[in-house]
Amino acid sequence: MGYASVAGVEWVVLTDGDEYRIYNSHATVPVEEKLFRSVTVSDASTKPAETLALLSKSQMKDRQINRMWDVHFVDRQVQSALHLLFAREGEPDPSLVRLLEKRIDALKAGEIKASLRRIDVQVSCPLTLEADAAPVQRKRSVKRSPKQPVALPQKTKAASQVSLQQLVTAGIVSAPLALFKKYKGVELKATVLENGTVEFDGRVYDSCSTAGAYARGTVVGGAPSTNGWSFWKYHDSNGVARVLDFARQAYLQRPADEC
Repeated sequence: MGYASVAGVEWVVLTDGDEYRIYNSHATVPVEEKLFRSVTVSDASTKPAETLALLSKSQMKDRQINRMWDVHFVDRQVQSALHLLFAREGEPDPSLVRLLEKRIDALKAGEIKASLRRIDVQVSCPLTLEADAAPVQRKRSVKRSPKQPVALPQKTKAASQVSLQQLVTAGIVSAPLALFKKYKGVELKATVLENGTVEFDGRVYDSCSTAGAYARGTVVGGAPSTNGWSFWKYHDSNGVARVLDFARQAYLQRPADEC
């Protein structure tokens, strides 16, 4: 996976001939969350034909798999948030308790909390395929005079392909860059290093999302899925507190001659 990122290869397929695992190496998420889909040829229930079709030349050209990844990423974030709302370990989310208290007049907050600890809520995302993706809009070909120059479209990068090191190299932010977040009353601090890695609590992580996951883990346990770009904050050159994604968007919006 590391080699794919360095070589600029976005999609990686690992297989033993029967099981196929498809990874998005450019996704700015922890390594374990780069897995897009896993199918088994000998198991029809995994729908291998539909998934492997996304790797065909025509669908790769139309970036169908990228649209599917966007759907997959959104679903996974919503699923993770729902898991936290209904978490059986620790206290149920207060906002969920308040909502249920308003909906069920006969129950008190304590009774609702006790019930949420007992109830086993399963949240899963169905296999999302082409039916959920936006249709590809094909432009009609236009005949041009041989002497008429054809303007080539400028290449744009998706936000998911931008790294912290690119922000540092482009001068959008200066390293070392102090990151901070007040999470559940706890002040968390991290540092973006010159090479784009993030240091937290004496350990260095390959992305802001991984660092964010382990930072949250020091408060709630484990390493919950975290979007580091929306989790961490920093102070810009004017001393204004910004979400880290603000710097990423500034990088994407640079004039073409600065790219």
